[in-house]
Formats: sequence, structure tokens, C-alpha cells
Amino acid sequence: MQWQFDKPMHLPQLAPTVWEFCWHNVAALCIFDFEYFVWHSTHHKVRFLYKHVHGVHHQYHAPNSWVTQYLHPWELISVGIFTATSPRIFGAHPLTYIAFQQFSIIVSVEAHIGYDLPFEMHHYLPFWGGSIKHDMHHQKPLTNFAPFYNWWDQIFGWYCPGQLAGGYKPKALLDWEKKEKIRQEKRRAKRLGYTETNGDVSSNGVHSNGVSNGHTPQSNGVANGKAY
Repeated sequence: MQWQFDKPMHLPQLAPTVWEFCWHNVAALCIFDFEYFVWHSTHHKVRFLYKHVHGVHHQYHAPNSWVTQYLHPWELISVGIFTATSPRIFGAHPLTYIAFQQFSIIVSVEAHIGYDLPFEMHHYLPFWGGSIKHDMHHQKPLTNFAPFYNWWDQIFGWYCPGQLAGGYKPKALLDWEKKEKIRQEKRRAKRLGYTETNGDVSSNGVHSNGVSNGHTPQSNGVANGKAY
């Protein structure tokens, strides 16, 4: 893959500075994160792409490290292109480039290990998703599309907090589930023909419990328990 998409490298006599090495790696990871976020969300939203391409990866609802590369060939090629070209945008030093390849593999495997380990980065960096975020994506496939950082999912409203070790649900996840339940109930009511005008009122003006404007409708000549 890299032989196909990379230009021949000139090896400088001097190594990159520590600052250049660090910020080029972080910046390249940000670019990869955005590229794959767009690719990933598109392959979930477009049914054909999910069914025939990305759905291969989601055959596993509980990921493990081997699932990292369990991909459709097109997804594997796409990820290879993103990884090989991201450091090139900055003209990164060959040492930085090679280090980025290794680092991107490490964090990709870490995102799929299926464990919440105390030394993982999401415990120390609030903007880092880590394994708990991607594990939640496999449980709730329409959330958490960005592979590493949290901000793109938060901006677009697709972020779901992760579940911690031992199945513990933090308050952020419990709050998210409550809000999601309300959203699903509203969508279900809308499909059934209800509107949100004056509460839960159906399209014919009758409340869902059979009361309209405070009055009980008559049915078959019976109202309020009395026959007319």
C-alpha cells in the first residue's frame, strides 16, 4: 500500500526536532481522524455501503484486537491511503512518518481491544475516545463514528459516552440513554401520526388517552358511563 501511494523519500542528515516530531504526529492523526470520520459516517448512513462494505466489520458486536483488521478490502484500502498520506501533508521527516505508521496501528488496536484498562489514554485525555468509545459504537452503530478523538461526534450530535470496566455505566451514559429513549418515543409517536401541539395530540385532534380538550368523546351512544 505504501509502495503504491508514497513517493520516494529523501533521508535528511539530521533527525527532526522533538517539537516537529510531536506536532507532526498529532496533526497527522487529526487529519486521519477527520478523513475516517467522514468515510465511516457515510458508510453507515448510506445503506448500500453499509450492507456491502462496512457491515463486514460490524459482524462483531463485541470487538477484540483481531477485529481491527477484519475489514472489507475497500475499507482496508481506504484506511491504508489515509494512513500513508496524512503525514505527507506536512512534509514530515521520514522518522516521523515511520513513527506515525506504528502509532496509528497501536491506537487502532487499542480502540478494538474490548477492555477498559487503567493506563489507557481516555482516562487522562478528555478529548480521547479510546476503547470504551469504539466498543459503544459496536453496540450502538449510529454513534461514535470518529476513530480516536471525541470532538467530531460531539459537534454533530453522534457522541455516546462509553461503558466502563465491569459493565459500569457512568452518569454521562445514563443521561444519554434517558435522552435517547425520549427521542425514540418522539420518533415513534410521529410515525403513528401524533404531533407535539398541545401535548400528545393525534392528527384528528383526539388525545392519546381518548380525551380531547378536556372532554370524553361519545362512542356508540355512551358517555361518562351513562347511556343516551
